[in-house]
Amino acid sequence: MKINSINRQELLRLIQENPDLPVIPFVDNEAACSEYDHTLASLGSVHINEFLICQGSYEGYIIFKGEESVMDTLEYYLSKEELEALPENEDDCRPYYDALPWVKAIIVRIEP
Repeated sequence: MKINSINRQELLRLIQENPDLPVIPFVDNEAACSEYDHTLASLGSVHINEFLICQGSYEGYIIFKGEESVMDTLEYYLSKEELEALPENEDDCRPYYDALPWVKAIIVRIEP
């Protein structure tokens, strides 16, 4: 329970320091999948990051900034036509990656 207390304190600190940021809980699949109506979970890591929700063939897939490569993120987010129009070099694609509609938020991981 000590980790849960530390994560709770960190969440409160981030909310106080960033009152304009949304607080977004992300639930681990193991915590969400249960044969029962309710599942006991715990407060996992808490941090500020940016995320986006993919559309098209990867609709609903969530990407956190910095957790996927530039090219993988663009492949998940853009249509095939948009992707083919981009330069092939990852460094040259960084401006397109940075221009994606990232949402900055306080990320709260909910874990089993």
